Amino acid sequence: MLEQRRLEVQRRRAEMERRRAELIARQEARKDYEAERARDLSEMLDTEDPKLNAYRKALTPEQFQQYL
Repeated sequence: MLEQRRLEVQRRRAEMERRRAELIARQEARKDYEAERARDLSEMLDTEDPKLNAYRKALTPEQFQQYL
């Protein structure tokens, strides 16, 4: 009985560690995605297109991101 309980605790601990590792991996992937998106957005904002620049200035940053 005690051995069975110990094995169950070990199993739960391993499951929690696996979930934690998955969460960390998802968070890292999200950070990488957001950093790449910010880089892409900054490249888009450096455009010489006067029409886009005029449109960008008329919008809030949130609205402009939705436009893109």
